[in-house]
Amino acid sequence: VIYPGINDFFWDVSVNDTPLVEGRYFFSVTTHPSRKNIFNVLHAMAGSEYLRKYTYIIAGMISEVHRRELEILIKQLNLQSQVKLYGYVSEEDLKNLYRHAAFFIYPSFYEGFGLPVIEAMASFCPVLSSDNSSLPEVNPNSEWMFGAVQVDVMREAMERMVRLSEADLEALKVKNRSFAEQFTW
Repeated sequence: VIYPGINDFFWDVSVNDTPLVEGRYFFSVTTHPSRKNIFNVLHAMAGSEYLRKYTYIIAGMISEVHRRELEILIKQLNLQSQVKLYGYVSEEDLKNLYRHAAFFIYPSFYEGFGLPVIEAMASFCPVLSSDNSSLPEVNPNSEWMFGAVQVDVMREAMERMVRLSEADLEALKVKNRSFAEQFTW
């Protein structure tokens, strides 16, 4: 198997070290929130006192129709102050968002490959993902994977991630980055 690679830019950890987002946050990248399962992340967040202490950053080129659907659900779940829709971000800002996030979550229902997972790992960001399609090939940690429709299991994984000790979190980041090194050009 010859895997694709990510942009070399994500391997340089010295760039842009001032966080774009103040406070604690977790992060997703999407262009299609329903296919990428962002709605279930919102449901998981809404049902957790731990996760409500974080901001959820959602970046990506989202159509107006999908953006409106997200805004409606965010309001229904009373998450207006905890969810920020960033839209398109530059590579520099994307790397910064990965680098400073408590974790990156990629709960996709189906994924052709999952390059954002590798980008996050290269940027020393802990990763949670669904366990379907190609994602088990790009996430070496089955304990940080969940069924895409299992909101309770997703929530539990997210809560476990934010409760990790600094030592365990650092070990996960190093393990992920080492794994991601096989996805270069």
